[in-house]
Amino acid sequence: GHQGAVREARYVPSRNEIVSSSDDGTIRRWDADTGAPLGLLEVTGRLDALAVSPDGEWFVTGENVSEGINAVRLRDLTSGAVIAELTGHEYSVDSAAFSPDGRWIATGGRYQDILLHSSDGGLAGRLTTGSRNETVAFSKDAKVLAGVLRSGSEGDRRQKFVTWSVPQLVQQSELSLGLSPSVIALSGDGHWAAAAGQDDFAVIHLDSQRWIRIEDKVRGRIRCVAISHSGEQLAVGCDNGALCHWNFAGIDILENGPVELPQPHVIAVSRQKVTSVSFIQEHSLLTSSEDGSIQIWNADAFRVPIRTVTFATDAMARSCDGSKYVYLRNLRGEIERLNLTTLRRDPLKRVPIDRYGKIAVSPGDR
Repeated sequence: GHQGAVREARYVPSRNEIVSSSDDGTIRRWDADTGAPLGLLEVTGRLDALAVSPDGEWFVTGENVSEGINAVRLRDLTSGAVIAELTGHEYSVDSAAFSPDGRWIATGGRYQDILLHSSDGGLAGRLTTGSRNETVAFSKDAKVLAGVLRSGSEGDRRQKFVTWSVPQLVQQSELSLGLSPSVIALSGDGHWAAAAGQDDFAVIHLDSQRWIRIEDKVRGRIRCVAISHSGEQLAVGCDNGALCHWNFAGIDILENGPVELPQPHVIAVSRQKVTSVSFIQEHSLLTSSEDGSIQIWNADAFRVPIRTVTFATDAMARSCDGSKYVYLRNLRGEIERLNLTTLRRDPLKRVPIDRYGKIAVSPGDR
C-alpha cells in the first residue's frame, strides 16, 4: 500500500473502486469489494486534496512540494496523463470537488481562496474566504457551492457555513451555527449538511436553514465529517484515531424543545489521525488515516454505544493510582473532575487556552 499518510480516499461508483492520495506522492486505485490493488500513478510531492469526476475518468489533486509551485492538475485516472493545469492558487490546495454533473471543479487553497474551474480547466471565478478551506462541496443539482467563510474583527474572527451560487459565486446563505466549523459535508439527497468544529458539530436542514448544534459527544479533535445520502446518519473522524457514528433515523432533530439524541457508536480506526471519512452507501463508511490505512466499515455492525463523558480532552491527570477521580482539561480550557465510580463530572474552573494544554494534580486531590 501507501508508504506515507493517506490524506484522502474516494469511492468511485462507476468503477466500484477506491481512489486514494498520499504523502508518498502516489495515487492508488483499489477494488472496493476485495481491496485488491488495481493501479498506481506516480505524481509528486505530498498530495493533500483529491477529487474524482462523476464518470470516473478524471481526477484532480493538489501537489504540495518543498520547492517551486504547488501545482493543481486535472489528470486521466487510468494513465495519469495531465489533461489541464488548474491555475490561480499561490499556495497548497487542501480540498477539491467535482460538481455532480461534471461541469465544474472547486479547489480550496490553504488560508486563501476557493477557485471555481470549468471541467476543461478554465478559471471561472474566485472566492476569498480567509479560512483554511479544508473542504468544499457542491449541491446535488450543482447549482450551489458550500464552504467555510472566516469573518469578523481582529481578535474575534469566526468561521461560518456559507453557500454561493454556481457559476455566479453570489453568496446565498451564511449560518453562524454557534460554533466555528472547519470541515463540512452535504447529503446526497440535497436536503442536509453537516459542519464540524474542533469538538462539536451542527446538522443543518438546507431547505429551511434550521440547524441543531451537538456538543459534549466527541472525545478527540474532529478532523473530518460525513453525512449519509438521506441525512439520517453522520460520522466524524478524530485526531485520536476514533470514528464516531450517529444514526438519527426516526428522530426529528429539529423539533422544538430538547431532543434526546442517541449516543454515538465509537470505533478505533487507527492510532493516528483519521484524515477522511465518507459514506459509500447509506450504511457503509470509507475512512483513511495517517498510518496509511484505508478501510470500509459496515455501520449496521456498530452495536455497542460507548458512553461519552466529556468534551474533547487535551490532558488528564490523577493525584495517585488509587484515587477515584480523574481531572480533565478540555479544548475549551475547562477543568473538570470525573468520578470514575459514578462517571459524574463536576466543573471546577475555566483557564485561558494555551498551546500546551497540560494539567497536573497535587497529592490528596487538593
